[in-house]
Amino acid sequence: MSTASVIQPQESAELFAAHAAGLRFEHLPPPVVERTKMCILDTIAVMIAGSGTADVAALHRIVSRWGGSPESTAISYPERLPAYSAVLLNGAMGHQFDFDDTHDTAVCHPTNAALSCALAAAESVGGVPGRELITAVACGVDLTARLAGASTGRRHLRRDPGRRQGARARR
Repeated sequence: MSTASVIQPQESAELFAAHAAGLRFEHLPPPVVERTKMCILDTIAVMIAGSGTADVAALHRIVSRWGGSPESTAISYPERLPAYSAVLLNGAMGHQFDFDDTHDTAVCHPTNAALSCALAAAESVGGVPGRELITAVACGVDLTARLAGASTGRRHLRRDPGRRQGARARR
């Protein structure tokens, strides 16, 4: 195999970044926009459902001690947290019951990760239009599914280690 046909990791990152930076709401086909809106609403509902668990409460206690600039909120919590803490907490809420959407081919839950990041970033920056949020989530879902689909191994056959970590955090 020639090395010219192999995309190097640095080139891959640059390709992903260029794709994300160049994507605009107008580029999204209407069915993608509608599906993204549905996935956003579904994932927020799943986050709300997961917000009352003991694992999330334990994680909230941990991230509250980390400190940092109050930039973003975590669903169901009144205080603002650093964006990275809000991403972690909202993402944990979305995975509590494993009800978040699944990309069957790539075997991943793409909207939870994309939405957790997009919400925290949008709130931190402020004034982000809904169309930009939808574009960011659609892009994040696309990239997550592509990366998961390209990976190899038996990752989808393992039990969710995040739940075990949450249980350890409670102790």
